[in-house]
This record gives sequence, structure tokens and C-alpha cells, in this order.
Amino acid sequence: MPKRYERIGNHVIYFDEWYYLTYAGGERELTKEKQKDWNKTLLLPGDLKYKEQHKLGWKNNPNVVPLKGIEVIAFIRELKFVPFFDHYFAHTHLLKIADVIIYESIKKKSYEIAMR
Repeated sequence: MPKRYERIGNHVIYFDEWYYLTYAGGERELTKEKQKDWNKTLLLPGDLKYKEQHKLGWKNNPNVVPLKGIEVIAFIRELKFVPFFDHYFAHTHLLKIADVIIYESIKKKSYEIAMR
């Protein structure tokens, strides 16, 4: 069965894959254990810091909101915005948001979805 997807410009968002929304000043709450693991990486020097954060993965990064592709498409339609796609979007699945109101709306709705 082919994967379901939607195109936004030159980029493809697959409904069943994870995508990560980021806003320069935004942070989300993590569990105490995950936050502790993340905080440990902040004390490490240079490349080691990034390697350890990479091991933890995007889902454990407090600076991003992880969402499935179908949720990203729904938010884009509902909130009527176009995110900035990371230069390496096909590999990173990272979307950048310039508007704090949109970021906060998505963060709130993603928590509501997670609590269902």
C-alpha cells in the first residue's frame, strides 16, 4: 500500500512519519527523567554535546514539538500558515515557525492530542 502524503511547495509530508516544529523562544515540558537527560547534554563541550543530543533524538528535545505528518497538515490548514522548511528537511523533518502565537497554538493542541 503506498504511503499517504501531501505536497507543500517542493516538500513532501508523509502522514505517518514524525515531524518536528521549532520556534526560537519556545520550550515544552518533558518528564523529569527526560529533562534531566537533556540537561546533562547542555554541560558537554562542542561536538560531544551535539552527539549526545542526537542520541536522545528529536522527541526528547524540549525545543521542538513532535507531531505526525497528518497533524502537521491539519495545523497548517486550520491555522493558515506556511512553516519554514529546514534546508535538509527530507532528512531532518524539521519545520521552523516564526510566529509565537502559532507555535503556542500547536503546542497546546499537541498536548490535547497526546492526552487522548
